[in-house]
Amino acid sequence: IIIINHYLDLVFPIIISAKLLRIPIYISVGTQLQSPNIYKNKILNFLDKLICGNLVFPFANKIVAWDNQIIKYLHDIHRSNKIRSKIIEIPFGAKDLYESNFEKKTNYALTHKIVGVGAILDARDFIYIIKIFKKLVIEYPKLKLIIIGHEYTDKTRKYVESEGLSSKVNFLGEIEHNEVIKQLKEADVHCMM
Repeated sequence: IIIINHYLDLVFPIIISAKLLRIPIYISVGTQLQSPNIYKNKILNFLDKLICGNLVFPFANKIVAWDNQIIKYLHDIHRSNKIRSKIIEIPFGAKDLYESNFEKKTNYALTHKIVGVGAILDARDFIYIIKIFKKLVIEYPKLKLIIIGHEYTDKTRKYVESEGLSSKVNFLGEIEHNEVIKQLKEADVHCMM
């Protein structure tokens, strides 16, 4: 099985190789193309239909959506029944987090750790969460905020520096799946954009 996730420069060589070798292709979609600007959104939706809808998704055996909002997005943008029939949901690929979390012994000691997971984009920049965190850290000075995910924009990091929160907010970038699960298990709170 070949899994393609976001790397469009690799898509066409992978599709050709997979077809020649008769290997199934699974494409994961974790974030819809989006912009806070409604006009840019229309352009992004058009490009998604044009590129993914015509040149990528038809070659996929399955299209994996990370949550039901991604499924809704895919259904709204790609109206083809051939594409819709390929869509399946695997929430964040973090199934083992929820199952194994119940196996550990109860420990009510706080870690003072808040973890946010997701790529940092213009439309999902974590700044709102950081503003809330800034208020919380006044009352709970031991708190740390950890953000896991690729940084597509540096405005979040610049905001953290400008607010004097660099010692309280850690950016881990992209890390291995098992390490993400470990971070989530250690956290008191998991926040989502």
